[in-house]
Amino acid sequence: MSAITQLGVGSIPRWTNWEYASAAARTGATGFVASDVGKIAKQTDNGTYWELTAVTPTWSQIGVSTVSAEFTVNTESGNTITVDAQIKKDGANVTEEYSLFFWLSDLAKDTEASAAPNGGVTVGDSNGFTLKELTTNITWQVITSSSGAIDFVIGDTGTPTFYLNVILPDGTIATSDAITFA
Repeated sequence: MSAITQLGVGSIPRWTNWEYASAAARTGATGFVASDVGKIAKQTDNGTYWELTAVTPTWSQIGVSTVSAEFTVNTESGNTITVDAQIKKDGANVTEEYSLFFWLSDLAKDTEASAAPNGGVTVGDSNGFTLKELTTNITWQVITSSSGAIDFVIGDTGTPTFYLNVILPDGTIATSDAITFA
């Protein structure tokens, strides 16, 4: 009997044998036997698929690359919060610049923030740069560094909460954790 069966319209065939939350979980898995070679795993943190090629385990990625963004919201210091964004391909830092659209919002994956941070925003303080600022201190077209990094230094003397959003090359939106001023 085939592992993939015919399904009705709208059904998704289940052709993976394992799911792992991260690359570390996938590469750290144990207990494989010779008959597992050739089976497929899904890595859920970035949506990639991997074929087991040896029981050690050794994996070979299949399919198209997935681009994602990882955000680090740093601790507030002197009315500023730095947010570091790292663009990744298949879970690893990219090795080329990316041009991406970023914006601040009041809610995750929402429209532009209703008001800009009153202390302004410096984009690309140590990584990347602004290609075009579209709405002052709220929306930017940026160029990342050659390693896919870009940083945003956000200043505010009040107590607002923002989210930093980016449209990824496949059209999906990635959003930072809350950027909350105290």
